[in-house]
This record gives sequence, structure tokens and C-alpha cells, in this order.
Amino acid sequence: MRKADAGPVIGKGLVRCQRTPDALARAWNARKTYHTGDRAYLDGRVYEALWYTKGQEPGASPYGAWSTYTACGVSHATVQEWAADRVYTTGDKVRYEGKTYIARWWTRNQAPGAPWGPWRA
Repeated sequence: MRKADAGPVIGKGLVRCQRTPDALARAWNARKTYHTGDRAYLDGRVYEALWYTKGQEPGASPYGAWSTYTACGVSHATVQEWAADRVYTTGDKVRYEGKTYIARWWTRNQAPGAPWGPWRA
């Protein structure tokens, strides 16, 4: 288990990684139970629980209970680097190997670049 990094602390383990009030996330805690939609902060990223989870470290698996929500200090709507564990839906934009791609449909753990894949440049 990794220790949650310090990051920009607001108080009592809360960090602000966007400018909206709902973007506050507590540092991830392996002993805490998380439910769908809960957010946790670890290693400079905010993760969102896709389903009930406890003890599963965010970012540990592209098929796990956590989806990368945003990098700390970056708006969720900003085009960010592609992350294998993040769930993308139609219209989401990412940067990958210097290019910007748009999701054609729901995808997770499928890197942009395949000619018939879920991404278009």
C-alpha cells in the first residue's frame, strides 16, 4: 500500500483538484469502504469509484474498481493524457503520444492509435 502523497491540502485530508466544490476528494485509505461515485486522491490524481470497493488501490489495475478522474489541479473537462484505467465515453478527448484523440464509443484500457479502434485522431 502506498501512502497518499501530500498534494495541495485544504484541511483534514481534503485536497482541491478542480475549482468546483464537488471536486474535493479525501486521501485514499485502504481501510475505508468506497461506493460508486466516491472520489479519492492518491499520487497526484483523483480517482472515482466505479463500484463498491475496499482495499483496492486506485491505479493498480486498468480493470479495477477505480477510474482516473483527473490529475490534481486540472479540470475534468481539460484534455489530459490517456489513462488505461479511465472509462471514456463518446466525445471524450485525450492526448496520446503527442496527438489528440476523440472517443468514438465507450472504452477502457484501449490505447488510441488502432485504425479500427474506439479512437479517432
